[in-house]
Amino acid sequence: MLPGLEIKRSLGITRGKTDTIDAKKIALYAYRRKEEITPYSLEAKEITEIKRLLSLREKLVSQRSGYKATLGEYTSFISREDNALLFSVHEKMI
Repeated sequence: MLPGLEIKRSLGITRGKTDTIDAKKIALYAYRRKEEITPYSLEAKEITEIKRLLSLREKLVSQRSGYKATLGEYTSFISREDNALLFSVHEKMI
């Protein structure tokens, strides 16, 4: 796997852009550099799953901190007795 920008810069300034032309240019680039390029091997299924789970965890932690901040703001200017549902929903989300 290579960054697309590397291939683009190696080709210089070109006119006309279609999928067919791009595919030919990528194939030509790979052919010219076949000695330098190493094949990409896919990660193990377990590694991919761990990455997905870590990504999910980061999103959940971020959302949780947002709910905590909102709840803290509510406590400073809204009475808990009058808005019990609002507070309970945020507390359940946390």
